[in-house]
Amino acid sequence: MKKLMTILVLFALCGVAMAATGTSSAKEQYPLFDGANQNYINFKTDSEQGSSGLKYTVYGSNWSSTNGNRMGHVYFTTMSQAELDAYNAANNTNVQKVTVQFVGQQVETSGSTSKKLNITEYGIYLDENGKTKYMSFDEYNNAFELDPGQKFGVYYKGTYQNWHKEYGGYWGREHDVMATSKEGYIGNYDTGSEDQDDPDHLGMNKITVYDYNEEGVIAPKEDWTYKKFMCLFPTSTAESVHWEFMLQTRLDDPKVDVRPEDVPEDAPSGQPLPGTLATLLIGGLCMGSLRKRNKK
Repeated sequence: MKKLMTILVLFALCGVAMAATGTSSAKEQYPLFDGANQNYINFKTDSEQGSSGLKYTVYGSNWSSTNGNRMGHVYFTTMSQAELDAYNAANNTNVQKVTVQFVGQQVETSGSTSKKLNITEYGIYLDENGKTKYMSFDEYNNAFELDPGQKFGVYYKGTYQNWHKEYGGYWGREHDVMATSKEGYIGNYDTGSEDQDDPDHLGMNKITVYDYNEEGVIAPKEDWTYKKFMCLFPTSTAESVHWEFMLQTRLDDPKVDVRPEDVPEDAPSGQPLPGTLATLLIGGLCMGSLRKRNKK
């Protein structure tokens, strides 16, 4: 299993931005009202939206005085065949499948020292003929090729450890845990950076992408994106320890400065295959105190 906080992003070599109608602040949080069926938006700038080619539908939303409508069961849907046909006509392409990717994932602890979540597997799942098909990030190399109009959910597996004080010391109770967006709850809290001392990056999330340095070797560099995270909770309670994820499709504009060229022969071992880049997520906590975001 790759180290936690490390993700692979297979950026499309010919990705094209798809502008959405209207504009909105990149710091806006979309409520998860029951029955809501809306675009999964990735912002391109602080006032311009970019379509990810995905929609999400909310059911069984969980309202409370502290959370408002920020949590609910959710399933995602790729763009329709008609939308894909229109995209191909406008861009002179012949895309047949919509490739869904994780832009980022990580565990958020919100300062908790008594609980620990270790992720061993994550990905998407499909409900087909009364059975659930789980498609892990590793097995599919972060490239989930789905049909137009395909419904899917997200999931993770791992171990959860809760430290407690007993017999004069602290003891850890560990148990297996699995959460899905059908049985668990999706939370929508992310507004990006709110650091007033860094006005150039308000509403953005910090990431690191691998690029070529002056010596022609792949090296990490810091960059920022307006893409936003959602949180997956096993229960309807917004736990301080939870899993966070961000999605996109190959029809989406990554808004990250990358160079999808062949990996040089002297690249360090463990670097991505030719035509791909690795991205290490180092920021963007949905409810972390360091980000000073709206909490619950």
